Amino acid sequence: MRSGIKINKRKRKGSGPLRSPGYDYSAQAFYFVTICTKNRERFFGHITEYPPTMHLTEIGHVAQQYWSEIPSHFTFVELYDFVIMPDHVHDLLFFNTKPYRLPQVKCVRAPVPNSRIGNQGIQGGNKKICYHE
Repeated sequence: MRSGIKINKRKRKGSGPLRSPGYDYSAQAFYFVTICTKNRERFFGHITEYPPTMHLTEIGHVAQQYWSEIPSHFTFVELYDFVIMPDHVHDLLFFNTKPYRLPQVKCVRAPVPNSRIGNQGIQGGNKKICYHE
């Protein structure tokens, strides 16, 4: 256990290990994180069809509040962007473990053809694409 965060090192069903062998996860880098609820329960909210909008539940608002407070508890972590979906959270984090000037990251919304809303949430529509300049 490092910095109060417990990392599960077990293998996921039907996929490879959670960690790459030999990679230093304390290294200064960007990390894309997805966290799913147990049994994919839709605790965080629901999505309406027209227009596609995420409506947070009380639990979703609590998750949003605490997620945005991560940098105040872990000063080396910088949040770039995160999105809360009904049953999972996506986040782009930067671990700033040594003095470093962050690259400028630009995020744009790009339309995706054949938009529809399915059982798994929004499919298609607008996707956010982030890149550094």
